[in-house]
Amino acid sequence: MALEPYLRRTAAILEEGPLTRDDLIARIAACVAAHAPTLRLEAVRDATLAREGAGLTVTGDGVAFPHASLDAASEPLVVPCLVRHGVSFADTLPPARLILFSVGSRRDPGVHIRILARLARCALSADARERLLAATDGADLVERLLAEDRSHG
Repeated sequence: MALEPYLRRTAAILEEGPLTRDDLIARIAACVAAHAPTLRLEAVRDATLAREGAGLTVTGDGVAFPHASLDAASEPLVVPCLVRHGVSFADTLPPARLILFSVGSRRDPGVHIRILARLARCALSADARERLLAATDGADLVERLLAEDRSHG
């Protein structure tokens, strides 16, 4: 499964300044709502925050995989984010600088799980993370994520 069908070159966030987790999730939800007309900002935000409350989506390597499943999602969407100063997702782990968000349909959870697995594979190695973290803007981040994805066949 390739990520390309689920990425949009204009659906990425690159933030230089500090953000809280909830502020970032609100920005992601707005981005999703702008690119997926069947999804409301509030629904995406609330579902993502509820999922965050259920368990950690961040790794010790500074990568977070927040996600949401919604009935209204007609197709999955991935929104990669880079926050240079990091975002705290858990008090016990380093702030996440690379955030790979995905939203999928509750009607087809298998596809959403495969997307999450693919995103994790793309950010698995330290070298891959450094290449992704070197993005200069949102479109560049999408291109770098696509290149990482292609490298995994």
